[in-house]
Amino acid sequence: MTVLEQTREGVQPPMQTGTFNAKMISKLGTWNVRTLCEGGKLAQLLHEFDNYNFDILGVSEMCWTGSGKIVSDGKSVLYSGHEEHHIHGVRFVLSKKASCALLGWKHVNDRIITARFQSGHTKTSIIQVYAPTEDSDDDQKDTFYGLLQDTIDEILTHDVKLLIGDFNAQITDNRRGLENVIGPHSSGRQTNNADPDKETTAERYRQLDRAVKRSCKSDKKAWLECKRAEAHEAASKNDNKTLYRIVRELTGAWSNSSAPIKNKDGVFLLTREEQDAHWVEHFKETLNQPTPANTYDFGATLPPPDQVVNLDLITIEETKVAIQTLKANKTPGLDEIAIVNTLTVLLNKCWQDQSFPSDWRKGVIVKLPKKGNTATIGGALHSSRFLGKFSAAFYYGAYNKQWTVILWEEQAGFRAGRSCSEQIYTLCNIIEQCIEFQRPLFINIIDFKKAFDSVHRDSLWKIL
Repeated sequence: MTVLEQTREGVQPPMQTGTFNAKMISKLGTWNVRTLCEGGKLAQLLHEFDNYNFDILGVSEMCWTGSGKIVSDGKSVLYSGHEEHHIHGVRFVLSKKASCALLGWKHVNDRIITARFQSGHTKTSIIQVYAPTEDSDDDQKDTFYGLLQDTIDEILTHDVKLLIGDFNAQITDNRRGLENVIGPHSSGRQTNNADPDKETTAERYRQLDRAVKRSCKSDKKAWLECKRAEAHEAASKNDNKTLYRIVRELTGAWSNSSAPIKNKDGVFLLTREEQDAHWVEHFKETLNQPTPANTYDFGATLPPPDQVVNLDLITIEETKVAIQTLKANKTPGLDEIAIVNTLTVLLNKCWQDQSFPSDWRKGVIVKLPKKGNTATIGGALHSSRFLGKFSAAFYYGAYNKQWTVILWEEQAGFRAGRSCSEQIYTLCNIIEQCIEFQRPLFINIIDFKKAFDSVHRDSLWKIL
């Protein structure tokens, strides 16, 4: 491993024999120097490093800021300190032999630093630490030991691991059960930082915490995979309702239609009465357009050719076909009825009388806030009665063939095979062809504000 700032060419190749070899003696130590911020402290440290003939020295509480590598008197210094304050800090001091065996190093934080060396038969990873003191907060201690455990777990399993440093702990001469861990020399009284039971409990907590996080991650992945399969199945069945519901669950895109809105002056309307009054004013202005100054002269237009239209009474079979064209799982309207025989009788009555009941033209307007800004008024959804929906769908399907032949060729909307998706595909195909053959292309896109809501209905009826 190498430091992220280093290139592979900038890393000195390790010695083949390594710094830890059975045929030679390598000296390793760790000191707490209190601080190295004072003048001459680094030179004094390097002088003592030579006196003890160290190969690798771990240093705690150096109190430097930042992290990096320096070379002084032929020795390499790897340090990791706090980003802003002169507190804590750990480092490695390496002899020339150890520097040649260095494979890489990593500054974890201002309390932990790691280095990896080439050894005789394997690699050796050393972790230098400076633990929180006895008086530190429990959260600070738990964070340190949790990060330390994660650092140990990241080291390759076949590496020799050495954990050195200042753990700010005192132990007693009671070595029972820990003879291979604790030396025979001790002083003072045992502190909580040296309590084996506490370390065991903390380690157990960290293991359970990692297990819970892995379980949550696995469960989330399984849930997402289930939703992906469910969405794919809904898309293959053209079930847009289920597909949109899954998309909203995954993205969390839920709109709040009861959020405060702004009036024309930009003032928020907080009460329900003020908001309803503003919506009514908005719909009146949008849906009730003034008569155009110039209207088209339909008298100069040639009358369309006569079409053969079946004027017989509506049959039950035609009613069933019309019902099948309605979208499944959509709102049936305010009355929620769908009876074939009754519908057939009602449609024939309207056909003979050439009029519709006034209730069929009534509905409920559901307000829809503007996308991206819920404080701005957007559009609305009109929920009419089922009979009004069905009669419109029936007559549209029954006489669609007759009026399709008299439509202009440029007419795209509301025609079979010329939906919005087909138009987008055609436009994309034209653009790709022009790019491929390097032909000029001009696109004129006109966006009419509220084109369907603000149309002049009297003129529309004349056109029809």
